[in-house]
Amino acid sequence: MEQMNKSKVVRPRTLRMTRIAATLLGALGYAVVSSTAGATTTTSPTLLAALPGGTGLSTPVGHLLQGSDGNLYGAAMHDNSTNSGGVFRVSMTGAYTDFYDINPAAQQQPFGGLFQAGNGELYGTLVTTDSGPAPGGAVYSLTTGGLYDNVHTFASATSSGLNWYNSDGALPETSLVQGPDGTLYGVTYSGGESGAGTLYSISSANNFSLLYTFDPTGTMTGTHPNGSLVLGSDGNLYGTTMSGGDNGTGTIYRVTPGGSIAQIFSFPSGGTGSCSAAEFAGADGTLTAGANGKLYGVLCSAGTNAAGLIYSFDPATTTFTALHDFGAGSQGNVTGWGPNGPLVLGADGNLYGSTGAGGTYDDGAIFELAPDGSSYKVLYSFNGTDPLGYYPRSLVLGADNNLYGTTTLTGSGNNGAVFRFPYMAPNDLVMTNASASSLDVRLINQAGAQQVLQTVAKGYYPVAVADFNGDGFQDILWTSANNDLYMWLGGSSGGTGFTSVYMGKYPAGWSVTGAGDIDGDGKTDLYWINTSTHQFGYWLMDGTTTKSTYSTSYTPGYYPIAEGDFNGDGKLDVLWSSANNDLYMWTSNGTSGSSRFTGVYAGSYPVGWKLVGIGDLDGDGKSDLVWMKTDGSQWGYWLMNGVQRKSIVTVSNAGAESTTIVAVDDYNHDGLADLVWSNGSNLILSTNAGTCASQCTFTPTTLAAPAAGMTVFKKNVPNTP
Repeated sequence: MEQMNKSKVVRPRTLRMTRIAATLLGALGYAVVSSTAGATTTTSPTLLAALPGGTGLSTPVGHLLQGSDGNLYGAAMHDNSTNSGGVFRVSMTGAYTDFYDINPAAQQQPFGGLFQAGNGELYGTLVTTDSGPAPGGAVYSLTTGGLYDNVHTFASATSSGLNWYNSDGALPETSLVQGPDGTLYGVTYSGGESGAGTLYSISSANNFSLLYTFDPTGTMTGTHPNGSLVLGSDGNLYGTTMSGGDNGTGTIYRVTPGGSIAQIFSFPSGGTGSCSAAEFAGADGTLTAGANGKLYGVLCSAGTNAAGLIYSFDPATTTFTALHDFGAGSQGNVTGWGPNGPLVLGADGNLYGSTGAGGTYDDGAIFELAPDGSSYKVLYSFNGTDPLGYYPRSLVLGADNNLYGTTTLTGSGNNGAVFRFPYMAPNDLVMTNASASSLDVRLINQAGAQQVLQTVAKGYYPVAVADFNGDGFQDILWTSANNDLYMWLGGSSGGTGFTSVYMGKYPAGWSVTGAGDIDGDGKTDLYWINTSTHQFGYWLMDGTTTKSTYSTSYTPGYYPIAEGDFNGDGKLDVLWSSANNDLYMWTSNGTSGSSRFTGVYAGSYPVGWKLVGIGDLDGDGKSDLVWMKTDGSQWGYWLMNGVQRKSIVTVSNAGAESTTIVAVDDYNHDGLADLVWSNGSNLILSTNAGTCASQCTFTPTTLAAPAAGMTVFKKNVPNTP
C-alpha cells in the first residue's frame, strides 16, 4: 500500500466549481421530473456454471429448483451423445454435476422444470423425442441421492391435425405442484380423448389418476394448458390454457381441493399467443400467487404490440388488470420482448422476470416492476457473446433472496448456463439517538417510508450499515467504548426484529471508517483507521466471520473522507484529504496484503465545502461525490470516472440554508443514488429522476418526522474534520 506522496504524482489544474442554474422547489434545489420509464440499472448477473455439452448435458429447459439441500437442480433437453437430456445440479459455489442422464432407450427428454415434494423427492416430466414413437411422455421421480423411478408413462397417442389423442394425456411440458393434502397435480398440453389436454394427479404412493379431460370446444375450461398449476392463497389451484374460452384466446381456470375444475376468466382478444417454438416456453402461462390473493402472469406475445403483456388477476372479483404492455418489435426493443413465466415475487414485494428476446442486444433481458405495474425497469440485457449466454428462461428466488436462472444458449458451445442475479434491496435510512438509546430505521420502498423502532443498549452506536451476510438486507454493525462489536442482521421488509451476533473485540485506538467489498469476492469487508499510530487497515469478511486482517501506515495529517467504488471495478476505493483540501484516491489494485492499494492524486476542492455523501448518481456503476457549502448556501456534485471528474455541478440553496443533505444512497433500487434532506424537523427524500447526463433532477417526498435527537447515519462518509 502506497502512502500519499505528493512527489509521485502530477497536480492537475486548480478546481473550479462550475455554477449551473437550477430550478428550485421551495428553495431546496429540487427539480420535479417524473421517473423515466424503462430505466436500466447497472446490476449484473454472474455466471454460476456452464453446462458442458459434448457428452454432457446442454439446453436447459423449464425453471431451476433450489432443493432442500441448498443446491440448484435443473433439467436439460439434450446431451449431445444421445439427445435424451437429463438433470443437472449446481451448488451455491458453482460446482456443476451431470446429476442424472435419461435412458436414451426410452426416447424421451425433459421439457419442464423440477418440483420437490414434501417427501424430499424431485419430480419431473418427459416428452417423446423427435425420433421417438408417437408422443405420450412420462412422469418421473428422483431422489437427491440419484435414485430414479418412472412414476407414470402416458399412453401412445395418434394425431389429427395439431392435436394428439390417447386415454390419459400427451406432452406433459410443465412441472408438478403439491396440494395441501400432499397430492401432486399436473397437466398435459395435449392428449386425452379430446386431444385438448388433461389434468392428472399423483398420490403420495405414486399412483396416477386422470382427473379431467379438457373440453375440445374450449367453451368449458379452455384447451391446451400451457403452464404449471399454482397453489393460491385460498387453497385452490390455478392454471391457464393457451386457447379456448369465450374469445378463443385462452382461459384462467380453478381446481378445488376436491378436484373439480372451472373456467373463471377468458383472456381478451389478442390472447396468450405462443413463443414456445423458438424459446422452449411451455410454461409461459404459469401463474404466480401473491400473499394478497392476486395472481400474476404473462402473455408471451399478447398486448398492443404482440410483444407480451404482464397482468394481475384477482380470483375473488375476477378482475383482470394489464400491468405492463411491452413495446413493439423484437429487434431494438430495449425493454424486452416475449416475457417468460412464471414471474417471481421478490423479498421487496416487487415482481421480477425475464424476456426471451429484446433488450439492448435482442438476446433477452431481466426486468422488475411494482405489483401495481408501475416502475417497470430493465435490470440487465443479455449479450450472446459473453459467457452468460442468451435467451434466458424464467427466474427463481433463492433462499438467499438472490435470483437464479438459466440461459438456453451460450456464446461458446451453445450449451446453456446457470446464472445468479444479485438481489439488491432498497437501502434503509438508519437513525440513532445515543442519549435515548434508540434506533429508527426507515424502510423506504414502493409503499412509502415505514418505521422500525427498536431500543439499543446504552452506550452503543452504529459504525457500519451494509449487507454483510449476502441475504439482500442491510445489517448494522454496533460498537461501544468497550471496543466490542455486535452485528445486527436485518430481515425481510417490514420486520421489526434483528438477529444479534457477537463478533468479539478489536484493539484500542482503532475505529471503523466504512464497509464494502475490498477484494472483489462479493462480500462486504470493513475499513479501519488508527489516528494515533497513523495506520489504516481492513478486515476481509465472510458474513460475521473475519477471514484476515491487514494494515499499513499513512501520511500524518490525512484522513479518509469517503469510501466507494470510483472506477467501477467492483472493489471499494478510499478518498483521502487533509487541511490543505487536497485529495488522494487509493484504488484497490487486486493484490493481497498491505500493498492492495495504489495512491493517485485527485486534485483539490474549494475552501468552505464539505463532502456530505457518495453514490452513483448517473447510473454508470461508479461512485460520485455530493458536496455542500458549510454555510448551507449551495450544494453540488461531481460525476466521477476514477479520479477524473466528468461533470461538476453546483446548485443554489439560497433561502434554505438550514436544510441540508444528511444521506445519499439508492433508496428505490433503480441503480441511482437519491438524496435525503433535513430541515431540523422533517426529512425530505429526493428521488433521482435519472437525468444526470445533463443535470440531476429529483422528485421530493416528505417523510415522517423523526423523533427529537435522532441523527442520520452516513454510510462510508467517515466522521472526519
